[in-house]
Amino acid sequence: MHRLISSASGYPGTAFPYLSGNLNFAPDTNLAGLVEPAGQTPKPNSITASVVFNVNGEKVGVVGATTPWLKTISSPGNVGVAPAPFSGPPVEQQRFEYRV
Repeated sequence: MHRLISSASGYPGTAFPYLSGNLNFAPDTNLAGLVEPAGQTPKPNSITASVVFNVNGEKVGVVGATTPWLKTISSPGNVGVAPAPFSGPPVEQQRFEYRV
């Protein structure tokens, strides 16, 4: 993943940040150096939880999230995922209720 995001080895990398607010890249020495603070203007070749765009004078925030099942469907190595997948119905703290 580091080779895809960074501009190492002559590859241009990504012209955009990889977004995910629920992954912990600190344990992965290859990816930890690509992490930027959240809520900033997008930076290429980086990883961040969120970015803010200026669209016609209005600030627009974009937040990234990755499925908690990542370790089941992929091989993320040392990257941590939160929340941990749950095996039954969500408990009260995990429920989201949409009200108009």
